[in-house]
Amino acid sequence: MFGPGSRRTALKQIVGTLFCTSLAGVSIGLEAKSAAAGDESVRVTFIIYTAAGDPFWNPVIHGAEEAAKDRNVALDIQYADSDPVKQNNLIETAIANKVDGIAVVNWIPDAFTANIAKARAAGIAVRRKRSLVWAAW
Repeated sequence: MFGPGSRRTALKQIVGTLFCTSLAGVSIGLEAKSAAAGDESVRVTFIIYTAAGDPFWNPVIHGAEEAAKDRNVALDIQYADSDPVKQNNLIETAIANKVDGIAVVNWIPDAFTANIAKARAAGIAVRRKRSLVWAAW
C-alpha cells in the first residue's frame, strides 16, 4: 500500500496537518480577543518536545508559521529537548509571560496535566495533542 518512505512521509503530513489545525484552533478561539484589542496580535507559545533541528517537525513548524501569519498570531516556538522537566518549565514560562495560547504535545501521560490546568485557570487557551500516534497503522 505504501512505498518505501511514503508511510513516514504520510505520517509527517498527517501530524503536521492535525497539529496546525490545533494551532489554528487556538488562534480562532482568540480572534474575538484580538478584535476587542484592536489589531493587536495574539501571542501563542508552541512547545515541541524534541530538540531543534529534528526534521520530523519541519512540516509542522512550516504549517504553524503559515497559520500564525494568516491569523496575525505572534508565534513563539520552543523546544523541550525530550525533557519533561524542561517542557513543564516552558509551560510555566508561557503562563508567566501571559501568552494568549499554548500549543503543546502531551507526550508523557499526566506529566504536564497540572501545568496545562494552571494555564487554563490563568485564562490561556491550550491545545494539546496527547500523542503522535493517531490511528491504528
